[in-house]
Amino acid sequence: MRGVHCSFVFNCRWYHGAPWPWWYQGMKVDKKTCAYLWVFTAAVICLVSLSWSIRAPGNILRRSGQDGDQPNHGEVHSNVTTEAINFTNYRELLKTAYDQRYEGHINPHDFSLVLDEPLACMEYERGRPRRVFLLVLVATSPANFKRRQAVRETWGSPAALDGRAIVTLFLLGKTVNSYLYRNVLKESAEHHDLLMEDFADRYKNLTLKTMMAMKWASTHCPQASFVMKTDDDMFVSYRNLLDYLAAMSAPDTGFALGRVLEGKAPFRDPKSKYFVSKEAYPGDVYPPWLSGGGFVLSGDMPGRIYSASLDTRFLYLEDVYVGMCLQKLKVTPIMSDRFNNVHIGYSYCMFRYLITSHRFDPEELRAAWKDMLVPRTCWFWT
Repeated sequence: MRGVHCSFVFNCRWYHGAPWPWWYQGMKVDKKTCAYLWVFTAAVICLVSLSWSIRAPGNILRRSGQDGDQPNHGEVHSNVTTEAINFTNYRELLKTAYDQRYEGHINPHDFSLVLDEPLACMEYERGRPRRVFLLVLVATSPANFKRRQAVRETWGSPAALDGRAIVTLFLLGKTVNSYLYRNVLKESAEHHDLLMEDFADRYKNLTLKTMMAMKWASTHCPQASFVMKTDDDMFVSYRNLLDYLAAMSAPDTGFALGRVLEGKAPFRDPKSKYFVSKEAYPGDVYPPWLSGGGFVLSGDMPGRIYSASLDTRFLYLEDVYVGMCLQKLKVTPIMSDRFNNVHIGYSYCMFRYLITSHRFDPEELRAAWKDMLVPRTCWFWT
């Protein structure tokens, strides 16, 4: 086959009358080689163009609210939208957005309160902070109205014990279900005990919910002597907790109490509900942590944990994540077997001892609470 001249202008012939460049004189290639050179050159040009467009500021990601856009609070991390690239992995999107917007922190909690109760720890008449002994923040979900109502009617009902004020509030993320959202707004208007931020309410956002609790407690109720985080399917005894704190002379700083778990390794099986990759958590063992179903902190700790979280890499396992923050703060959590993280069938004397017990449906909760109101003597639990 007779050779043909190949030029780098995507034409396998040099233009008639044009002089050959010095580096090209006498060079002849066959048609197959010419085709390869054509593809290679086109690929190089495309890669250079793409690299330039990616490096151009604002070409891939931008913050909604700029250029007249309004944030859509129905979406996860709604303060970020995509233009040139449609990310399906929302953690990757979040990471990219955080890198662009916050150079000082690796894990900023950039969410806004949709529902707030800023006066919950205030004296209404005098407009000043009131003395709060125990602030209780209960993790829940928008659909769990029956659970919240059961808590309000049972263990969450006391506003004070022995003259010590107790404030109980619920923690929610946002739902895109308009029916649920309207009902939550009505519930908030009636009970004034809901806190909601504009992240999506889902299992893998529990860490966001707990950090919302830490942030709210430290900004709106920093005067609370103690802060408890618990869940809406728990049985909690405020009486037992207050008596226990008094008996142990609980310190007012650097204090974290609950059921401690330690020496636990991450689940590396992708099929596990609790799967954590090496990339998400490189270590072989988690630090000691408090079971998320119920733990108690001294009043200074929510702010310290929240501050530590800003520079602690995100992990969706909320109780482990709190343990990571405690480790960074060099605070050792205190173990108490009165905080139970499994379901125990109700018995009066057992529940005169326990501070928390797990997995109670609303009817079980009401029945147990009603029975607990009838005093009797227990010989084996003190």
